[in-house]
Amino acid sequence: MKKNKYLCLILATLMAGASLPACGETAETGTTSGNNEDQTTAAETRRDELPDANYGGKEFNILCRTEMSYEFDVEQDGDIVNDAVYERNRNVEERFGVDFNYHEVNGGWNDRSIFLNTLTGSVLAGDGAYDMVAGYEAYMTGPATEGYFLNILDMKNIDPDATWWSDKWTDSMTVNDQLYMITGDIAISLWDNIYCMFFNKKLAEEYDIGDIYEIVKNGEWTIDKLYEISGKVLKDVDGDGKFTKDDMYGFASSDDNHARAWGIPCEIKIASRDEDGFMKMTYNSERTQNVLEKLVKLYSARSTYKHFNEFNSPYMLVNGPNMFKDGRALIASSFLKIAAVLRGMDTDFGIIPIPKYDEIQEDYHTTVHDSTTVICFPKTINDPDMSGLIAEALCVYSHYDVIPEYYEISLKTKSSRDTESEAMIDLIRDSLMFNFGEMYSVMLDGALGLLGNTIIAGSSKFASRYASVEKKFEANLEKINEAYGKNQ
Repeated sequence: MKKNKYLCLILATLMAGASLPACGETAETGTTSGNNEDQTTAAETRRDELPDANYGGKEFNILCRTEMSYEFDVEQDGDIVNDAVYERNRNVEERFGVDFNYHEVNGGWNDRSIFLNTLTGSVLAGDGAYDMVAGYEAYMTGPATEGYFLNILDMKNIDPDATWWSDKWTDSMTVNDQLYMITGDIAISLWDNIYCMFFNKKLAEEYDIGDIYEIVKNGEWTIDKLYEISGKVLKDVDGDGKFTKDDMYGFASSDDNHARAWGIPCEIKIASRDEDGFMKMTYNSERTQNVLEKLVKLYSARSTYKHFNEFNSPYMLVNGPNMFKDGRALIASSFLKIAAVLRGMDTDFGIIPIPKYDEIQEDYHTTVHDSTTVICFPKTINDPDMSGLIAEALCVYSHYDVIPEYYEISLKTKSSRDTESEAMIDLIRDSLMFNFGEMYSVMLDGALGLLGNTIIAGSSKFASRYASVEKKFEANLEKINEAYGKNQ
């Protein structure tokens, strides 16, 4: 079996930094609490509720991305998360008498045609080659609305409302009693790709910023607050009289992937359900306009370093957060998985959620990058009942055996620097939200990108920018609605 070495390293590091008391282990002592036995018993009980079945050694074929092979195709190597995935696979194989066969295909954004052609070619040929597909969320929406997948709500042995699946995903992505993609604890990338922020504790102290954790806990962590405190940090480190990537900033954000991540945290809804349960565009709202005015102000500030579209830059936080890691940014936006990359950082850092729009907004929210893995079932699979059961089992065992290792041991214990960050990680995870319009952005011809591009342009005139693409968005959404049975 193969695996992506880089991503496995990220995972290992991340997971090394996670220490959740819920798993019965403390970061200080590594001892087991008395609740562990009760939790284990409860977990076993839930696993025992899975239907009995034995498929006599039948192959179970999984189409997955080479780049994300660590979610499924692994060998034991001593890494706690990797080994947990390995044990999950072996336990499911042994319990249900299946033999996992992984079909790895390049499936990054730039290779999407390779993955999609492999998938759709199989369905069109009717060969039933894949019993389950684990694909890239953003481009899996296409085949989902083109009739390539089974409706998960009609499948036996799989419960999309169960705690191991994301109920918020199910709620957001179900239209007219149809659900064609699902995600949850079966996909480590769901938790890897959560948007969050990091702050430098030393700089916060030096610049008299105050207790940022308390700001979050008091419900005061807003766009305006980020603008206020980041504005206190700006320094010409090299003394050349210019402000470049080598100087110090209050806030650092990378490409439009992070600029567009503000939608859900600030309660912008690209699309919402109408009275008939289908989707309608609700993007061009007063809320969107108000949010953008604040964000344009933030990203236009001299103390904000924005390095949009520098995909090969070592300063891009997605690939390697050098600017923040080197102590030249007070606050940086990134993904939760980057905590692993920061383990070698000399200065202590904290982990916090994306800010709210304002203090009136009741809750913090976050979302994930659209490269997250979603599970789908080709309509030509030979045994839908088996596919549903094995997917359910993989997700159940992930919930009880893999994700606790990821969060409690790897991320919290090994990557976080304090108990406050551990609590923030819980807050971030619990605040995960989705919006149909964001998830279907590619099919809407870039609706999500409009937010990031508007910020990049440094103009808050969203209404006029939206007006130029409104008809296109509306027409594309109508096609999606029709695919879900509108007017039939």
